[in-house]
Amino acid sequence: RIDVSLDDRLYRIRLSRAPGIEWGTDLSFSFVYVRDMEPTGQASLSGMVNKGDQLCELIPVTTKPGDVAKPVNLLGASFDFVM
Repeated sequence: RIDVSLDDRLYRIRLSRAPGIEWGTDLSFSFVYVRDMEPTGQASLSGMVNKGDQLCELIPVTTKPGDVAKPVNLLGASFDFVM
């Protein structure tokens, strides 16, 4: 799990599976980032997500009470892996 207290640029946010984000990557198809957002999408309306932000970690939401999902590190992960 990434320690977000180590860098002010890191933060956690919970978004739906359809957050209104258009994803992009660098030329290696790694390092997935926010290329654009729908103005009325959940990500944009949260006020926390900005164009250029990078997706660093994913923590799945569990369906059973008491279950704890293991975080998935996405730093440098390919676009296909992230999506």
